Amino acid sequence: MKFNYRVCFRPSTSPTHHIHEVYYDDRGRVAFYDPKPAVGFGDDKDEMYECAAAMWKAFDEEVLDLDRVDRKLLRAFMNENYPQNGSKDGKRA
Repeated sequence: MKFNYRVCFRPSTSPTHHIHEVYYDDRGRVAFYDPKPAVGFGDDKDEMYECAAAMWKAFDEEVLDLDRVDRKLLRAFMNENYPQNGSKDGKRA
């Protein structure tokens, strides 16, 4: 599983943008994200620089609408765990 930093916003609650860690599945689709905004870190100045450089790359990517991402993740979860008629085993409850 790979991750990167992305600029994200949640239009349902605030127009404010933040940088978040976003994780991807094997097909490159968003699998999950850290709900808390990212904070730069490092044991020394060089590590902090590398972290900041990785975060800066977020500005090269499309901004993620977290409301939309949440809807897609919920739909994928429901389709995977409750196929077609709403039950895991394919039988109606």
